[in-house]
Amino acid sequence: MARRADEQALAQAHFQMQDAATAMPSDGEQSVLLIQPSTTTTTTTTTTTATASIVKSSVASAVSNAVSSAGTELSMAATGTAAWWPTKTQQPARSARGSRIETATVATAVAADSTHADDISGSRPMPPLSLTQMVLLTSFWLGFQFFWFLQSIVLLPSQILSIMGPDAKGTGLAVVSLSSGLLYMLVSPPIGAINDRFVSRAGRRMPYIVGGTLAMAVSLFSLWGSMPLWEYTLGYLVLNLASAVASVPFNALLADVTPADQNGRVSAVMGAANLSGYLLGALAGVFVQSLDHSQVYAVMILVLCGFMAPTALYTREPPPHYKRRSSASALADVDGDLMATPQPGPIRWTEFAKDMLRPLWTHRDFCLVFVSRLLYQLGIATVQQFLQYWIQDCVVTDLSPTRAVSIGLLPNLLLAPLAATLIPKHHRKVVVYVATALMVATCLLIMVVRDFGWVLAVSALFGIGFGPFISVEFAMLMDVLPNAHDAARDMSLWHMALVVPQIVATPVAGGILDAVQAYGNARGQQCLGYKVVYGLCILYFLAGVLVTTRIRRIK
Repeated sequence: MARRADEQALAQAHFQMQDAATAMPSDGEQSVLLIQPSTTTTTTTTTTTATASIVKSSVASAVSNAVSSAGTELSMAATGTAAWWPTKTQQPARSARGSRIETATVATAVAADSTHADDISGSRPMPPLSLTQMVLLTSFWLGFQFFWFLQSIVLLPSQILSIMGPDAKGTGLAVVSLSSGLLYMLVSPPIGAINDRFVSRAGRRMPYIVGGTLAMAVSLFSLWGSMPLWEYTLGYLVLNLASAVASVPFNALLADVTPADQNGRVSAVMGAANLSGYLLGALAGVFVQSLDHSQVYAVMILVLCGFMAPTALYTREPPPHYKRRSSASALADVDGDLMATPQPGPIRWTEFAKDMLRPLWTHRDFCLVFVSRLLYQLGIATVQQFLQYWIQDCVVTDLSPTRAVSIGLLPNLLLAPLAATLIPKHHRKVVVYVATALMVATCLLIMVVRDFGWVLAVSALFGIGFGPFISVEFAMLMDVLPNAHDAARDMSLWHMALVVPQIVATPVAGGILDAVQAYGNARGQQCLGYKVVYGLCILYFLAGVLVTTRIRRIK
């Protein structure tokens, strides 16, 4: 009888640890299995005590072996694409003859944030990503940025102009940008929380990325044709919702599969994909005027889906993201039941919101990096969003506005990545100061430039400052992350410093532009509205550099 109980306990312990590899995490602790021997099938206290003693000894050995085995299997299964850390979950199991094994704290292996690179055993780092894997991983982002460059920088201003007319274009642009930005900000955290609890045979992130991408392609046609502003805004909201479904899980995927010592390199590849998408979008924008809407949309969809495909086909998510039968099916109990993979509990939204925002008031330097990025992005978003209108109203050129803005941005997009490669690895504040000076100089030149040749020079100057800035801001974030265990959460909060400016910058500047332009035109002061708008950008940049000087942990 003791031998039988011993064998059952070994089987149950091995099964428990194997199945724990697919569980969702909460925080990290080691495994402790509590054995409660059944009193219904024993006849004497002595038999029960002896059996429990043997089972306890056997399970202790089995747990030790299972932890080591699970770590080895997970390291092999991850194929160098995931980071892991041990956490806990509750999962009761039934034995064959009434004995009950209750898991007080079961060690599980789960996809972690980008600051953890050890397997479940904690003793061996995950194999690094190759450059090819990084390129395939970030391929989606290149197509995504190409899509949004054409839509938001090239097509959106011209579409709003045709709907609202020249006198109210700023207000129309403000309405669309404000509503879509608010939607994106509100739906992104719930989408992320829901996706974190999703498991399928195709993985956790990929179904959302693929589904969101296809939804973007379909919803794009809701913006096709002549329509009132409210209808256009509604279509734009649907497009942004689809965009959030694809992009939020993609950013989580980066955290899932990036080893800690490759944060910088993956960030650089991600930045290259970002700028390459912009550059391809600018090149395509040169020919937009010669194509009708259906052809432009077809190109956007082909590029978006074409660059999404390598990411979906060649990026392997961590094993716990896949819904599968337990790898220990051979050790199922004699009742024939397979233990189900435990899933996290329901989302407690109040606690979720508090936990997400808490670093802003508990970690000073993180808060300052957040605020500085928000201020800089306010200026950058304003410069880019109103560039087409500025060229149309204030610059002498025979080019159409859409072609002119695409050509005008080419020097920026060509020089930005080159300038980014020249930045020093240390002294991040110096990089920010120099980049700020160049971007402020750009805004000053915009106030006086009227020839299109100077537009190219201004664009180049802005690119020389913009490239180093976007390259160093991610490194600044990594320098001040409050808690390595919550890096993914804190990175999503930091990302809000990019989303909020897109909500605020365009409505504020759009209202100012229409009001001051009308005032200036009535008094013969040409482009007065644009001078005020780009003067506001200078204030944003100067406020950003002032906040940056107060960050203590960054040199």
